[in-house]
Amino acid sequence: MIVGSHLWGDDRGPADPSLCSTAEMEKGDAVVIMGSIWHGAGTNITTDERRNIYSLHMVKGTYRSDENQML
Repeated sequence: MIVGSHLWGDDRGPADPSLCSTAEMEKGDAVVIMGSIWHGAGTNITTDERRNIYSLHMVKGTYRSDENQML
């Protein structure tokens, strides 16, 4: 991921790879990032392990669905 890239404008071109930071984690660890940050996954070169990704997306509270399920 590129730290601080959430502050870049939408007109930004391809990023310089030297700006990238890694998030190496142990089993059970997690990383939480804003959706606007530039990120990607590295190559999974393991033969006996799996990489699972759980993605949860949220929006501002001012946005709501047209149908209110609570009514």
